[in-house]
Amino acid sequence: MLRNLALAFEEGGYHNYAEQYARRAIAILEPRFGSKDVSLVPALNVIAEAYISKRRYEDGRRFAMRAAGIGPDAGPHYATALHNVAASYQGEGKQKEAVEFYRKALEAREATLPAGHPYIAVTRSALARVQKAESLSARR
Repeated sequence: MLRNLALAFEEGGYHNYAEQYARRAIAILEPRFGSKDVSLVPALNVIAEAYISKRRYEDGRRFAMRAAGIGPDAGPHYATALHNVAASYQGEGKQKEAVEFYRKALEAREATLPAGHPYIAVTRSALARVQKAESLSARR
């Protein structure tokens, strides 16, 4: 429930509250289930998104990489972690790295979500934008 509250705060633009509640969720889950349990991934994603929203890309990437490191057993949450890693790189203007992780995120989303799911479209669109930016920068 704390993670859901954190997500609601993040979606509402209240990044500090989102981070606070996600950290509380992790503090409850991690001692009980361990640091590699898939139940941590959604809360880690919220923290990553909060930092990325505040343009703290390295901090966001650290949490997103931790979430992704837990692995594909987290299902769609794993794909979100990969998307968040890509977004952190994109925010820093590191197009090549962003493309790599958006591709991985798209593959994971297509494997875990039904065809036509809006999150697939979000990642596909982000990948296209970054590829276009990378192509434009290569021409200069």
